[in-house]
Amino acid sequence: MREMGLQRPPPRRRVRTTDSHHPHRRYLNRVAGLTVAHPDQVWVADITHVRLAQTFAYLTPTEFDAAWRSVPGRTSPPTIVR
Repeated sequence: MREMGLQRPPPRRRVRTTDSHHPHRRYLNRVAGLTVAHPDQVWVADITHVRLAQTFAYLTPTEFDAAWRSVPGRTSPPTIVR
């Protein structure tokens, strides 16, 4: 490649999406090392937001059963209340 003047494309810069250095309380991972043996034993949830020009838009919270790995249909409110 060097003889032909070719170069590989530069590595893509990864976007950092998690900020763990915040003033909010952090919770322990209570299921680390747990073997999920049956449905309804462990449920996992996540919420995602997108930064807009003036505010944030919250996407639908995602919940799923860790055993079935299925996502039930849900709706989310237009605002998030603390």
